[in-house]
Amino acid sequence: MIAVLEVPCPGERREIRVAVLFDTRSQDPPERGEGWSAAHEQIFFPIDVRFAAHRAEEGRLEGHNLGPLNTYRVVSEASVVRRSHHAIRMRDPEQFVVGMPFRGRCLVEQAGRASSFGARDLSSWDSSHPFSVTTRKPFDLLLLVVPRTLLGPRREAICRRVAGQVSAGSAVGAVAAPFFRKVWETLDDRDTETSREDIADAVIAMVRALHAEPASRAGATTMLPGPVLLAEMKAYIDRHLGDPRLSPASIAGAHYVSTRYVHKLFAGTAITVSDWVRYRRLEACRRDIRDPALADQTISELARRWALSDPAHFSRIFRAEYGCTPSEDRAAVRAGGAAQAAAIGALPVNPRAPWC
Repeated sequence: MIAVLEVPCPGERREIRVAVLFDTRSQDPPERGEGWSAAHEQIFFPIDVRFAAHRAEEGRLEGHNLGPLNTYRVVSEASVVRRSHHAIRMRDPEQFVVGMPFRGRCLVEQAGRASSFGARDLSSWDSSHPFSVTTRKPFDLLLLVVPRTLLGPRREAICRRVAGQVSAGSAVGAVAAPFFRKVWETLDDRDTETSREDIADAVIAMVRALHAEPASRAGATTMLPGPVLLAEMKAYIDRHLGDPRLSPASIAGAHYVSTRYVHKLFAGTAITVSDWVRYRRLEACRRDIRDPALADQTISELARRWALSDPAHFSRIFRAEYGCTPSEDRAAVRAGGAAQAAAIGALPVNPRAPWC
């Protein structure tokens, strides 16, 4: 569907033609909330979108293709957008999103950071990690969606700068904000048809420039409190215990912080991050070893499930933690049930075990 809209520009009034991808007014009021959320999932990726107010129902989503990129404009009442780990597992197109409000203010949270950005400010997030975007009042938001592969060799560094704020008053923001607005306004102009690939290249270059800005000048980025980020890291560890590549470096990369900062957070718990990973793997193994439903699987098979592939090493650290070998623990459960199991290795011997 094509609509003609007035575009608010300082000192002038002009009209452009846009592709309307979804408008809640096309549905009956009781269906608008679910329709709005379903439209986002279909157009973007698995995501949860909810209007903030119970009776809110006004939302409009417009879009244009720009070569390998996509541009969208979301005009809506206050809402909350969330992408979870479950949604990421369902489908991840590995997209990098830059947002710029024409009106209103947004709060974006991702990778332990949170930033509030208003009209003509810019921020970003990516589809491969959980995020939320919250608005408390009606808003008009421009989105530029870039495949991560097009960010070039610096894409990992760029993705580590998500959830920052680039102010419209900063040097790069003063260039990027009017450029992105003009790109949106001219996309339906037939004169741009043959030059869209070149415009896309310019947009990608500007996105790179936005995320090359030194952190001291990029705007107000707030790191989530240490305990909150630590809890997120521990949850991430539990979800990846079976991955042999799990390490302080991979944990840091998943949360866009330095490995040093990961170690710093765990230093306050009196246990190192490596010890925590090992402990959680041992707990998972011990649970499986004691599970009657898994009695037909060997201890080595169960250990490999949790990335403990060396039987001798596994037996050694298991004994150090619980005071018995894995075989003795399984035999105790089989022979005497829970009561006898409690007497053999039910409490950890290792005084560093994180019970508090």
